[in-house]
Amino acid sequence: MEPLQFFKRWFATVSQAGRSVVHAGASGLEEDARKKVLLVNTLCCITAILAFAVGYVFYRATGLPRIYIPAAIEGALFTFIIALNGLRRYGAASVGLLLVHCAGALYFSMLLGQLMNFSLIVVFLFGLCFLVYSQKRQRILGLAATAFTLVFLELNFYFHFFSPIEISLRNQFLFRWIAMPSFLLFDALVLYYYIRENKRLFQQVKMVVFKTTHELRNHLTSNSILLELLKNDAKENPDLERIRPYIDQLSVINAGMSNVVSNVLSMGEIEGGKMDELENHTFHIRPFLNNIAGIHRIKARLKGVVIKLHIDKGIPPIIVSDSHQLNIVITNLLSNAVKYADENSEITMKVLTADAFFRISVSNQCPEIPGDKLKYLFEKFFTAKTDHQEGSGLGLYIVKNIVDNFGGACGVKSNARETTFTVKLPLKTGHPCNLPEEHDNYIYRMENALVLFAEDDLMNHRLLFNLLQSFGCTVSGSINGGQLIETLGQCNILPDCILLDAQMPEMGGLQTLRYIRSHPVFQDIPVIFITARTDNKDELLEAGASAVVPKPFDKKTLFSVISRHLQSVNADHY
Repeated sequence: MEPLQFFKRWFATVSQAGRSVVHAGASGLEEDARKKVLLVNTLCCITAILAFAVGYVFYRATGLPRIYIPAAIEGALFTFIIALNGLRRYGAASVGLLLVHCAGALYFSMLLGQLMNFSLIVVFLFGLCFLVYSQKRQRILGLAATAFTLVFLELNFYFHFFSPIEISLRNQFLFRWIAMPSFLLFDALVLYYYIRENKRLFQQVKMVVFKTTHELRNHLTSNSILLELLKNDAKENPDLERIRPYIDQLSVINAGMSNVVSNVLSMGEIEGGKMDELENHTFHIRPFLNNIAGIHRIKARLKGVVIKLHIDKGIPPIIVSDSHQLNIVITNLLSNAVKYADENSEITMKVLTADAFFRISVSNQCPEIPGDKLKYLFEKFFTAKTDHQEGSGLGLYIVKNIVDNFGGACGVKSNARETTFTVKLPLKTGHPCNLPEEHDNYIYRMENALVLFAEDDLMNHRLLFNLLQSFGCTVSGSINGGQLIETLGQCNILPDCILLDAQMPEMGGLQTLRYIRSHPVFQDIPVIFITARTDNKDELLEAGASAVVPKPFDKKTLFSVISRHLQSVNADHY
């Protein structure tokens, strides 16, 4: 047998044996319990090997059996702890791990005195208590054992209960340079496991936040569609006009919830360095600002607060900017102003020109914000709220990051009379020919357009069906991509448009899109995603999506996107 093949076989055998030792007693356990068994076995295996090896090397250098024999016993005890795990005596094994480490630290520290860098061992032992023990009682006992070991050795250092052995200077250097890397290895192992567990915890929290915001966006979408249908009914039926105030209040509540979810997702994008690039839209600035102010006026009235909007005559009627990001900035500023305004007071929002920029200022009457707090207001999670006021501390942080992304600036000043937040953004005049079609004053009709959609949330499914029908569309709904493809294959006439949710059971939106784009008969049908996810927009567009509409959406947005991508149907406005 060639030496290389022999080495490979030997290494494979040793690796397999090592895996068997580390996994002793771990089979059949739940994930958390299994990880603790693997941790205990790994630490015991490493410590046993070091005890045998370091003890033997030091024995050969000094000829002192008082070092090697206890080291060999320590190695044997750690091997026995692995056997306890193999016998599924997990409690005894985890307790034994700490006790043997404490006993070894006590013995060798008394034997070797200051040669033992006990501070490194203490860090390891304290960390071990939190890694291995999950129950409060176990942790307290483990910490007590570690503290006792530390206190006893400190007392021994001062009162010399046990005198250390005499070792030559050469052997002292030998021991320090053998022992210190071993102690550092133990600390590094504890740190590694802590970092790994924190990453796992972070991923779990991230997944919970993602699932929660996904569910919230589904519910908000249901609310948005339902509110649009209620508005239509109230407009067409004079007897329902009396419920208009309630519809307006529900719209404000829904907008507030959407803003909270949007802030959480925006924070995730900012922290992950994945903030959306700015997209230029051409739009009328005055209706845009009046609409945002109008939504907040409804909530402000509950506090007796009046919102006044002043737009400088020098502001062009049409501008080019990212309307979505600008909406987030103004919404957060106005929400903040309404939240902290004194009752029966006034909020003033001014939009003024300033060279190649326009400046938006929002002023409210509220208690003066101390100067030492002003400079922190745009930081994450910082808020100047009082005990009876709620606030996440995200709104202004997101405002600053968006404004920075625009290449603008933001500031705040406060005195006893009022507090004013100001943002300065680039001003670019738009041209009327670049304006998208406006639908505010029209009934939305897409007569005879055939639209297929897939949405697994049953409430959203039903409401989206009703909304599309209110547009005049012929509609067919599915609850997943597989069902939609089956329906598509049975169509005598190709649909004019397909709407897909991204997250669906059995066959998700992206998989469905790829099938449609790969099929020669279906590949040219516009496919629009309506999704609660915001992190995979580029992936969907690269795969062939015609557009991505984030949840929650409004009727105007959905109608505009669908009508823009219809193949053979004209969107008629009456």
